[in-house]
Formats: sequence, structure tokens, C-alpha cells
Amino acid sequence: MGNTDDKFEEVYKTHFRDVYRYVYQIVRNRQMAEDITQDVFCAALNLGITFLDHPNQKGWLMITARNKLCEMRRRMKYRVSLPLDEKAELEVRESGFREIDLEMTALCAVSREEWKLVKEYYLGDASVKELAKKYGITENNMRVRLHRLKVKVRKAMQ
Repeated sequence: MGNTDDKFEEVYKTHFRDVYRYVYQIVRNRQMAEDITQDVFCAALNLGITFLDHPNQKGWLMITARNKLCEMRRRMKYRVSLPLDEKAELEVRESGFREIDLEMTALCAVSREEWKLVKEYYLGDASVKELAKKYGITENNMRVRLHRLKVKVRKAMQ
């Protein structure tokens, strides 16, 4: 049994920092990030040898961290209304809502790269033309991509 414990300890030492950093980037709260990271490693420990035999342990841990963040968001039942119809700064209609809450919600629906694109256009000052050039696609394709991402984020907010 000690051998399994040693393997888990090795996985923990190897991947703790990456999982913690990922979670902390989103929640921006040390205690909350530690708790969620602990939950991720507890989930791996509960799987036992199944986890240890997984071909991509770090990938499993990161996806589990993302899922834990989504669970937390659902438990807290954040509600927000975003003005994504036009280019505008983020407006918050409920008091106490922070940009990080929006990001947690959005990352349950879209990837980090997709969220970066949404922020560049809707929350930043990048134009469709600039983004199309940056990503190497046509302006029309960029408009379609932005629209689809907007729809995904809106659904996550409901």
C-alpha cells in the first residue's frame, strides 16, 4: 500500500503548483484556491489506482479543477446580465459581482483562448479587423466566431 501512497505523493508534488496556479488565476483568493486544489487531489485519491494508471494525470487534474470551479459557480448561483450586444465595458447589474465571477462563469462555457478573444473584443479595444489579422482569418469569419462565443457565454450566464 505504501507504494501507492508514494505514487500519489509524487503526483501531488509534481502537479500541485500547476493546479493551484490555474485555480488561483480564476478565483484570485488564496484560501479558495487552496480548498479547490485540495478537492481536486482528493478526487484523484478517491479514484485510487484508476487515476494512477491514467495516461495524462496532469490533464485529468486540470479538467477536474475546471469542473470544480464550475461546480462552485453553480453552488454560488452567480447571476449577471452582460451587454454583449455592442462593444461596451462590463456593466454589472447585481451588486457585489466582480469581473472574476464573470470569468469563472464564462470558463465553464468556453476555453481560455476563446475567453481571451471575447475579452479582447467586447471588453477591450480590439476591432474585428485587428483580431482577424491577429488570428489569421477573414473579418467575416471573426464576426461569426465572436457571435458564437457571445451566444455560449450568454447561455452560461442564464
